[in-house]
Amino acid sequence: MKKQFLLTAVLLFVCTAIFAQGDFRLSEQMFSRINQNPSAVGNNDKIQIFTATRLQYVGIGLEQSPTSALLNAHYYNESLKSGFGLSFTYDELGLQNQTINAKVCYAYNLDIFENGLLSLGLSAGVINKTFDPERHIWRDNGDPLAGSEKTNTTAFDLDFGLEFSYKYLLVGASITHLPSITSDVRTT
Repeated sequence: MKKQFLLTAVLLFVCTAIFAQGDFRLSEQMFSRINQNPSAVGNNDKIQIFTATRLQYVGIGLEQSPTSALLNAHYYNESLKSGFGLSFTYDELGLQNQTINAKVCYAYNLDIFENGLLSLGLSAGVINKTFDPERHIWRDNGDPLAGSEKTNTTAFDLDFGLEFSYKYLLVGASITHLPSITSDVRTT
């Protein structure tokens, strides 16, 4: 009974401590989970390469509409019981905000029982966020909330995840951007 109470308390604590990162989501997420959960690396014994792009508001005359791109590659090494991979994402939110994230991924698989697999994953890399207000045409140049300086921030990025699979069941959880980008900004 105490174990169930402790598990419930930990899950409630984790759920209340989650903050939105603003990462983009693709409708094809099922086919390429490694950019959100590194434990999915090597979830198949074949080499997998996945790419997807998303362009919004195409054909209605908006310059530089939101654009997202993703490239993931990974494979599984049976002798090491490990998956290895690379993930690259590019996300441009309209005219001013741009995010680039590149990382290497690793996952270790544990056979818990017959047909039951627990995968623990870790990914590390860099994330770069850019804000360029000069790319925007302001209607009111005197707006005090309008930014005036270009900012560019690059930081170390780390993700952790786990997945449990059993026959037709797949349950996973991950924590992304563990050392979050701070307010230290370099003006260029």
